[in-house]
Amino acid sequence: MGAPREEDEAMVGRTRAPAGCLADGPHRAQTVLALRDRGRAAWMKLGVARRRDAGAAELRAVRPSAGAPAGDDVRPAVGAICVERDHVRRRWSGGVAVVVALALALALALAVAVPATAHAEPLPSGSLGVLFGVGGGTGKYARILGSGYHQFGGQAAWQPMTTEQRIGWSLKWSFVFGTMYGAEAAHIDLYLRTLQMDFMAGLRIRPGSDPRRYLALRGGVELFRSNQVIERDQRAFVGPVAAAAFEQYAFGAFLFNVDVRYGLIGAGPAEIALLVGASIAVQ
Repeated sequence: MGAPREEDEAMVGRTRAPAGCLADGPHRAQTVLALRDRGRAAWMKLGVARRRDAGAAELRAVRPSAGAPAGDDVRPAVGAICVERDHVRRRWSGGVAVVVALALALALALAVAVPATAHAEPLPSGSLGVLFGVGGGTGKYARILGSGYHQFGGQAAWQPMTTEQRIGWSLKWSFVFGTMYGAEAAHIDLYLRTLQMDFMAGLRIRPGSDPRRYLALRGGVELFRSNQVIERDQRAFVGPVAAAAFEQYAFGAFLFNVDVRYGLIGAGPAEIALLVGASIAVQ
């Protein structure tokens, strides 16, 4: 045998290390780094696979497929879903119960309050105010009395009622001064001046549901007096009178009225008048 050749020495230097051992020489560091990277990648793949398997298991537990066996792994998830549904149903039922209780309480409050507001309340029984309007003679007295205006007057009424009553009784007293133009009875003065005073009784009717609005029908007796002779050397007459009125309360303290009055009826000078009044309502 001869001395070893250089080729044999080079071949010996390139001989691989046994399996499981690290290579010697300058490539040892690279081998260590490569193994470390491979280990890290393997652990990452293992973690991803585990998370994937866990997600699939949860999905099967929540929505099991038709072919999946109904085993012990599925029953706990289904039980949890049922418990959650029962909890939601109880909360919903509790909310509905609260709403129903509030609605019943509101209905009860309204039921108690409505009769209280609808309870009968007394209206102002009396009124005291002023009166004015226009008028003229009728029939054969149209030319004798002429036509004119009533510049000033007064009125007082007593008519006790409550808001629940539709019909009540009424008493009214009034007087009014008039100035008539074109009267044939005016021989001395240019105008025929009159004073009419009446006392009437009648009915007061509420036509609708508004307790502030009324119609009144009254009849009574009237004193008619003028400053000049009208007929048969008379200046004063007494006879029946009738009136229809519309009355409206306002602001709880005032009463406004519009009256259509006719008199004297068959006993003296006949006149029809439209009178408007405003009064202070008193209890």
